[in-house]
Amino acid sequence: MRKLILFLAIVSLTISGWSQHQVFELMDRTDLTLQEIEAKANRHFDSVGTGRGTGYKQFQRWLYEQKFHVDEDGHFISPQTEWNNYLQRTTLRNESISAGNWVPLGPSGWTHTSGWNPGTGRISAIGIHPANPNIIYAGSPGGGLWKSINAGASWTPLTDNNSLWMSIFAITIDNVNQNILYVGTSTGLVLKSLDAGATFSNAGAGPGGTIRKVLIHPSNSNIVFATASNGIWRSVNAGTSWTQVHTGSKEDIEFKPNDPNIMYASGSDVVRSADNGVTWTALGAAQGITNTGRTLVAVSAHDPNVVYAAQASGSLFGRMYRSTDAGLNFVTTVVGSPASGTNYFGYEPTGTGTGGQATYDMALDVNPVNVNEVHIAGIIVWRSLNGGTSFTAQTVWSYPNSTGYNHADVHGLFWVGGILYSISDGGLYKTLDNGDNWTDLSPGMSIRQFYRFANSQTNANVITGGAQDNGSVVRQAGGNWADWLGADGMEGLVSPTNHLNIWGTSQNGSIYRSTNGGNSYSGLPRPSAGNWVTPLWIHPTDQTILYGGWTGVYKSTTSGTSWTNISTGVITTLVDDLAVAPSNPNYIYASDGATLWVTTNDGANWTTRSAPAAINDIAIDPADPNKIWVALNSTTNRVMVSTNGGATFTNVSTGLPAIVARTIVVDDNTPRGLYVGMNIGVYYKLESDPSWSDYSTNLPLVAINELEIQKSSGKIRVATYGRSVWESPLANGCAVSSPTANFSAGATNICVGQSVTFNNTSTDCQSTYAWSFPGGTPATSTLTNPVITYNTAGTYTVSLTVTTPGGTDTRTMNNYITVSSNLTHSMSISSPNTDICQGQTATFNLTNANQGASPVIEWLKNGVVISGTSGQTTVVLSGLANGDIISCRETTSLGCATPATITSNAFTMIVSPNLTHTASISTPKTQLCSGESATFTLANANPGSSPVINWYRNGVLIPGSTGLLSVTIAAPANGDVIHCVETSNAKCVSPATITTNTIALTVTPMPPKPVITQNTGNLNSSTAIGNQWFQTGSAINGATNQLYRPLFNGTYQVQVTVNGCKSPMSDPVFMNIEGANILYPVPSDDNMTFDFYIPAGSSKYSAQLFNSGGQLVYQQDGNGQAGLNRITYNWGRFAAGVYTYQMQIGPVIYKKKLILQ
Repeated sequence: MRKLILFLAIVSLTISGWSQHQVFELMDRTDLTLQEIEAKANRHFDSVGTGRGTGYKQFQRWLYEQKFHVDEDGHFISPQTEWNNYLQRTTLRNESISAGNWVPLGPSGWTHTSGWNPGTGRISAIGIHPANPNIIYAGSPGGGLWKSINAGASWTPLTDNNSLWMSIFAITIDNVNQNILYVGTSTGLVLKSLDAGATFSNAGAGPGGTIRKVLIHPSNSNIVFATASNGIWRSVNAGTSWTQVHTGSKEDIEFKPNDPNIMYASGSDVVRSADNGVTWTALGAAQGITNTGRTLVAVSAHDPNVVYAAQASGSLFGRMYRSTDAGLNFVTTVVGSPASGTNYFGYEPTGTGTGGQATYDMALDVNPVNVNEVHIAGIIVWRSLNGGTSFTAQTVWSYPNSTGYNHADVHGLFWVGGILYSISDGGLYKTLDNGDNWTDLSPGMSIRQFYRFANSQTNANVITGGAQDNGSVVRQAGGNWADWLGADGMEGLVSPTNHLNIWGTSQNGSIYRSTNGGNSYSGLPRPSAGNWVTPLWIHPTDQTILYGGWTGVYKSTTSGTSWTNISTGVITTLVDDLAVAPSNPNYIYASDGATLWVTTNDGANWTTRSAPAAINDIAIDPADPNKIWVALNSTTNRVMVSTNGGATFTNVSTGLPAIVARTIVVDDNTPRGLYVGMNIGVYYKLESDPSWSDYSTNLPLVAINELEIQKSSGKIRVATYGRSVWESPLANGCAVSSPTANFSAGATNICVGQSVTFNNTSTDCQSTYAWSFPGGTPATSTLTNPVITYNTAGTYTVSLTVTTPGGTDTRTMNNYITVSSNLTHSMSISSPNTDICQGQTATFNLTNANQGASPVIEWLKNGVVISGTSGQTTVVLSGLANGDIISCRETTSLGCATPATITSNAFTMIVSPNLTHTASISTPKTQLCSGESATFTLANANPGSSPVINWYRNGVLIPGSTGLLSVTIAAPANGDVIHCVETSNAKCVSPATITTNTIALTVTPMPPKPVITQNTGNLNSSTAIGNQWFQTGSAINGATNQLYRPLFNGTYQVQVTVNGCKSPMSDPVFMNIEGANILYPVPSDDNMTFDFYIPAGSSKYSAQLFNSGGQLVYQQDGNGQAGLNRITYNWGRFAAGVYTYQMQIGPVIYKKKLILQ
C-alpha cells in the first residue's frame, strides 16, 4: 500500500481553500502563457503572503523549471514535443552520441557538517517486491527510476536514456508475475516492463497529466487502475487500453483487502465502488465525510472493514475519518487544530504549528497486522496506536535532533511486511520498529536537482552547489561531499585563490560563507530581494570582490560582509543572470528576461540592450570582454553571439535541437571551444565549426542547469536537475594543452608506519602518471592517487610526472614528507589543596610527557572546559563548589605521540562552608561574699571536635582548667578578673582562637552575727540595716527593720545582709507573749509594773484599781500595741492595803489582788 505525494515541478495538486486551489490549478493549465499564470499567482501571493503554507515555494520551484519549457511567447512546450525535437535532431544528423565521456561525481548520499536538512534527493515513488524485499524500485521527479537488489545497499538507474521517463510518480509490481512493473510519470505516460525493469514500453493512452498511482487487481493481472490528473482509469487488458471510469483529479486508490469488488479512491473528495471500479459513488456528509480537501485513503488486512481517510484543510491537517463498515459510513476521529496540538501537517512535533504544506506533502498508511496503528506524514511522520484518535511525532524535520530524522516533505508511507518505508524530498527511509528509528536507504542514488554550482580553479576536486530541497553541498579537497547549508540551495562560489573559502545561497538570495571548506558557515547580509535563484559572481583573481544580482547589481569588496548597489537608477528589477569579464572585471553583464545591461567601467555607467529572447545564461570570451555568447529561452534562437557587448547578436544555433538552451560556457583554447547545456543533453562546437555536435556520451538525458570548466584537470562539468554532478574530459583539450603536474598530500607530517594518500590535482586529460617516493613503500607508482607507507623516520622528497597528448610536466617537492618516530603521550595532574574552604582557591599542576611544543591543554570542571585556563600547566581555580571534579584534557601537538588526547586523573573537591567561631563566658553573679565560690560557664559556636580551652584568673592560667567548659573558683578575692581563651579545631573557622569577655568579681566580707535585745515586747537587732527577722526558722515577710515587734509566741532570730552577703543567724530568742499578763512586784510600796498582751487586731485597754472596799480609786484607758505592752504605775499616794487590779482588753478581763505597803 502506498500513499504518494506529488512533486510540484511539472504537476498540479488539488488543495482545499479557494485561492490556493486556484494557484495550484494554474500550474496544470496550458491554455495560459507562463507570464499570465505568474501574474495571477503573484496577485494571490500579494494577498496571502509568501510564508509557509501559502504554496509560494512550490510555485517558485515550478515556475523556475517551467520557464525553460515555453517558447518565446510564453506558450508551453510539452515534454513529448521536446523529446520529439531531440530525436528529430539526432535522426536528421544521423549522429550517434559518441562525443564526451561523462562520469558521475555525485553526491549520491549526504554527510552532515553544518546544513540543517541534509538529504540525498527527492523520491516520489517506490515499489517493493512482494516476495523479495531486497528488490526495491525507487522513482525520482527528475532523477528517473532506480533499482536495488540488495535492500538499498546499492542502486542502478533504469531510465537515463529517455527524458520522458525521468520524472516518476508511481511504481507498482504485479503480485502474480513480479517481473511485470508499471511506472507512472508526470509526463502523462504509464510505462510497463515485462522484465523487471530491464526494458520499458509505453502502455496505452488515456491517463494524463501526472500518473499518481497504479493499482493491479490482486488475482487478475489484466485489471489495472491508474489515478491521474484527469481521473480514474481502468484497464482490462493489462494496460493496453484504458477506460475512464471517473472524472476529476484523483490521487489515491485502494481495494478492500478481502473483496476487490469494493474500492476506495480519493482526490479532494472520497469515492467508493462496489463493482470493481466500474462505477463510483461519492461519499459526503451523509456518510460522515463532512469536509473536502486533499484526501488519502488506507486499509489494513488485519480488519478489511476498516477504512481510514486523512484529509487536509488547506495546508494544515484537517480531519481523520474512520469507517468500520467498508466505507459505507465514517466517523471523525480527530480534527486538526494548532491550538489543540493536532496540526499534524505542521513543522512542530507538538502539533501546535500554524503552518504546513499539505498541498505538497502528505502521506498515510496502516499497519497490515494492526488496524489501530496508523501512520501519517506531512513535514514529519506521526503515529497513532488508537485507531487514529491521537498521534505522536516520530521524526523531526531538522537535523540533528533527538527524536528521529526523516527528511522534510514526506510524500508517501508504505507498509510492506513488517517494514514501514517513507519517501520524501530527501530520499527513501525505512523503519523496522514501527517508526521509532529510521534508516536512510538513499545513498547510491545520484538524484540531486542542482540549480547552480561552482568549481575551484586551484583544487580540481572542490565543487560547491545548491539543489532543490536539499540545500548546498560541497565536494571537498579529498573528493568527499559535505552538506553545509539547508533549505533550497542555489548559486555558489569558490574563491579563485583559496579553495576553502566558499559562498552559497538559498532561495531569493539569502547568502552564506564558509572559510573552512564547508565544515561550518556564517550568514552574510542580503542587500535586497532577489530572484528564486539569485546570480552571483566572483572577481577572477581577488576573493574579496563579489558581485550579486538582487534587485539591481551589487558589489562587495569585503567578501560579502557589505554591499554597494552599482546599478542605482538603472536596474530596478530582479536580475536573472550576471557575468563579469575574466580579462577585464570592469565589464559586467546583467539580464532580466530579454533585457541586457552592460557596464564597461565597473557600474559607473550602464547601457541597456535587448536580446532576441529571454537570456538564461551569459558567457564572456576569456580575452575579449566585448564578446559574449548567450543561451536563450527560445527554440529557434537557442545560442547567439555578440562581438560588440550585446549591441547586436548573431544566431549560432545550427545543429542544436529545437529545445531551450539553459547554460553556456567557453573554453579559452584557440579557436574557442563552446559547450551548451539544454533541456536534454550537452552540445559542443569549436567557434569556427558551422554546427554543434552532441557531447552527451554516458550522460543521463536530463536538464542541464549549469556548465563549468575545470581547466587544471581538463574537465567539463555539469550540474543536472535530477542526476547530480557529472564530468567529462574537455573536447580537443588533451592534444592542444600542455599538462600541469601538481599534487597534495593528505598529510605531510606523519609517524613511522603510517600511510599518506597523495591527491593528484594535475591535468587529467588522457593523462598517465609516474610517481617517485624515496623512502616510501612502494617507491614508485602509476596510480592517480597512490597511498604510500613510510616505515623509517626522516624527511622525504616526492616527485610526479604527468604525461598527456599535449606534453609532459614534472612536479618535485623536496623534503615534503616528514616522518617522525612514535612516542607515548602521558600526563597527570596534582594539587596541594583539594580540601579547601569556601572562597579559597585551589592550585593544580600538570605533569606531561611528549606533549609537543604547542599542546592543546584544557582544564575541566565537571567535564566542562574552564574558561581562561586553556594552555596553562598550572591553574589557580576559584569559585569552586563541594563535589566539583577537576581534570585536564591535553592534546599533544606531536603527530606521532599517542594517544593524541588524554584526559587526566581527576580530583573531587572538598569545599567546606566558612564558619564563624564565637565564645563567651558567664556566671550567675559577679558580687560574692567572702568564702563563697564562683562558677563560670563557656558558651561557644563552631569550636570543632576537640577545641583547646584555657581559663585565666587575673591573667594566670587556672590550674586544671584546660579543656573544661565550666570552672568553679572556691574562694575568689575581691577584684579577681576571669576570662577564657579557646582555640577551635573546626575546618574553615574564623577566628581560630578567641579570647572571651572578662568578668570582674566583687567579694564582700561576711557581716558579723547580730545580737537581739528586748525592750518591752520589742526585739532590737544590733545592726541598723540589712536585717531580716525569722520566726521559727522562716523569714517574716516585711520584717526587715532593726526593731521587730513579735505578735505571737515563738523563737525569733535575725540575719543581716550587707551587699548581698548574709551574716550568721543571731542567737534565738523565745517569746512567750500570748496571754502573758504579769503585775509585779507584789507586794509593792510605790511603783508597780504591768506587762500585758494585746492580740493582733486590738489596741484599746482599760486599767482600774479598786480598794478593798470595792471603790474605784484609779482608772486608765489607753491604746496599746498588739503584742507585749508595759505600764508602770506609781501608787505611792494610795494608802497601804489590799487592792484589786483589773485590766480589760476587749472582752478579756484580768484581775489581780495586790498589796500596797
